Amino acid sequence: MSWPFALAIVLAAGALVHWPSLRTFFAQDDVTFLARAMGLAATPWSLPRLLSTGLTWRAAYALFGLNPLPYHILNFVLHLTSAALIAAIGRRLGLRRGGSLVAALLFAATPIAFTPTHWASCIQEVLATVLALTAFWLWLAGRERGGVGAHHRHAARDRVEDLAGGAGIRRVHQRFLVGDARLRLTHAGFGDVQ
Repeated sequence: MSWPFALAIVLAAGALVHWPSLRTFFAQDDVTFLARAMGLAATPWSLPRLLSTGLTWRAAYALFGLNPLPYHILNFVLHLTSAALIAAIGRRLGLRRGGSLVAALLFAATPIAFTPTHWASCIQEVLATVLALTAFWLWLAGRERGGVGAHHRHAARDRVEDLAGGAGIRRVHQRFLVGDARLRLTHAGFGDVQ
């Protein structure tokens, strides 16, 4: 079986598990963010909030209005994109095809992703996860060109296995960022940072 076909089966399994999210309405938090995007409620101000909630929700409201389906489709697609990235990262770290696909399946089909796939207000978490996984994949690609030692490869692979094995989806991006920072500090000559 080809790699793209096998990955498509894994993503289809994840889609099957989370398909009901596309039939839900807005959750309580979604209504709060929509009210802020519409100018009906004040938005707490800080630079991170401006970028992660203020601009994101205003853009989404301008594009989708009060129709919940596009919001849920966006989170659904981003979640499945993260699963595909988990598989790609696993392959880049030297996992066999089966191991990479199992890691992606665990991520794609986990019931822990209920909230991020059913609540539009979780766009920040699923988007941050996609961005962190993409950054990690790009770092790995650059590292391969730069020839970093095998120790770093095993540490990064262990991080992916930890994440795919059951870390909460809402915290995945934080764990990747911490793991990436540790790898960077170790690579920069600060020893094995724990």
